[in-house]
Formats: sequence, C-alpha cells, structure tokens
Amino acid sequence: MLILKKLRPIFKSNLMTGRLLSTTPIKLQSVESKIEKPKEVRIEVPWGHISGIWYGPENTQPILLVHGWQDCSTVFATLIPLLPPEFSYLAIDLPGHGFSSHYPKGIYYHGIDFVALLENIRQKYNWPQLSLLSHSLGAIVSSVYASIYPQNVRCACALDTLKILSVDPKLVEQIQNWQMKKLIALNDKQPPPEYSYDELPERVYVGSKKSIDFDKTKYLIERGTMRSSSDPNKFYFTRDIRVKFMHTLFVDQQTGLEYIKRIKAPYLFIRGDDRDFAESEDNINEGVEVFRKHNKQFEMMKVTGTHHFHLNQPEMIAERVGHFFKTYHGQ
Repeated sequence: MLILKKLRPIFKSNLMTGRLLSTTPIKLQSVESKIEKPKEVRIEVPWGHISGIWYGPENTQPILLVHGWQDCSTVFATLIPLLPPEFSYLAIDLPGHGFSSHYPKGIYYHGIDFVALLENIRQKYNWPQLSLLSHSLGAIVSSVYASIYPQNVRCACALDTLKILSVDPKLVEQIQNWQMKKLIALNDKQPPPEYSYDELPERVYVGSKKSIDFDKTKYLIERGTMRSSSDPNKFYFTRDIRVKFMHTLFVDQQTGLEYIKRIKAPYLFIRGDDRDFAESEDNINEGVEVFRKHNKQFEMMKVTGTHHFHLNQPEMIAERVGHFFKTYHGQ
C-alpha cells in the first residue's frame, strides 16, 4: 500500500538546545551564481549536531530551507544560485539526514521533533521570525510550525506539499503497526549497505521513483553518501535507516484543515503535475480552498515536473520564488 510506504514512530522530545559553531568554507557543485560561496554550519544539539550550508553574507538573517524525506540540504543546490543574491540562505540537514547526527540507539524519529528543531534554530540565532522555503516532508514540518507558531513566521514557500498529511483514521492502526514492526526489528542495527561509486546514481534515481533526473543525482550523492572506512572503493548512504519508518506527521482531513486556518503568514504553494504522493487530490484541493478563504496572502503556482522539480528544473520556479521573498522576506 502506497501510504504505508510513505508514512512512518510516535516519539516526542523536549525542545532541543544547542550552540552554534563557526562556519567553514566547503566545496559544493552548483550552477554559476552571484551568491557568496557556501559555508558549512554546525549547530550543537544534545545528541550531536545539525549540519547545514549557509549561502551569502553571514551578517543578515537567511531564508531557512528544509528538505524532504531521505533527501538532504543539497537538494536545493541548483535553485539557490538562481534566487536573489542580496539574501542569505541556510539549508539544513534534518536529524538523521545528510551530515547531521543520528538519534541515539533506541530512539525513533517523529516529525514533531523537526518542528521543534525549527523553533530551536530561531531561538539560537535570536531571529524574531522565520522565512521558510521547504519541500515535501520539509513543507509538512514548515506548515505545522507556521500553524503552531503563527507569530514566528514571516513568510513560507512550500514546494509540492501543501500541508500536514491527511490520512483515513481507519488506516492509522495499520500504519503504526507496520512502523513498529520495522523499527523494533532495527534495534539490532546493522552496518548500512555499501556500493561502488558507479552504482550510486542508479540507487538515488530508482529510490526517488525516478523523480530526480539522473544527471541531478550527484547533488544527493555529494552530501548523502560517505566513503566506507573498510573499503575505499565502496560508499554508503549517510541517512539513518530509521527515518525510512518515521512518523512524518499525519492527521485526519478536518484536523489538517484546522492547521491551515491558523497560518497567517504569506504562503506560496508550488506544485508539480507528475507526482507520486500519499495525499489525495481531493484533500489537496480542499486545503487550497481553505487557504484561500482564511489567508489573503496565499498564492499557488502549477508547474510541469516531478516531485523534485525544484532540483531538476529550478529555472521554472526561480523567478516566482525570488519575487515572493523580495516581497515578504525583504520587507
């Protein structure tokens, strides 16, 4: 069942605390840009650190970018260089993704923890409000954050995912039963599978259900894999295998619509026309109508492309996204 493949353990944690570490330059594949060279960022948290990439000047508040499920911060690497160079951008790796630390053994991933992470980052940098650019699971997390903390969001752009997922209540027991079986089986964690470098593009391409163009898989490989310590000719994916079965945040449709009603910030929703996703078209369309009714600064744009259109064809959306942030983030 598709929805069981998409949805994943219920675990709530306290608001994370940490310390911002200094930034260091990194090498990043990307298109030509007027934005300053990206720098690596580490934010300390109790179980380790959150990694990120900071683009642009460090003396101004950036737009915060949040990637999707099993992706990493470099999924925005082709889009950021096309955005207004006068702004800064901070693309983070969510816990268990990219170069960020994994949770300790016996602890499971829940989307609400990622919501808490956004608030933790806001507090650590002492930003009055967040400007958010997010995709897929990141858009779910950002929409829930904008609902829980409406006063803390300046503006938000959601790519290909409108809101918290809505699930038939009759399926919840099946989903959670499936998740728990998978997670308990992972208590005796085994080393991740290893692949030759030539195998990696196909793994990313097929793993994304061919949503990521083959020539763009390099951006996920660059930050989503590491060389094996036992065999220098082999590589493994850095993501924590437990995120495959995480609870990504889902509720019934009516509750999901109530979340939307609480979002007050300007909100741009961009969706592709070729997507393989758990949310039904009826639920999405109803969500759009509720947004339009309760948020006069809601905008929507439709594009031709797969779930990763922002990585594959960033030029399609760059002007619209740039104009949105010039209007609201640049105020």
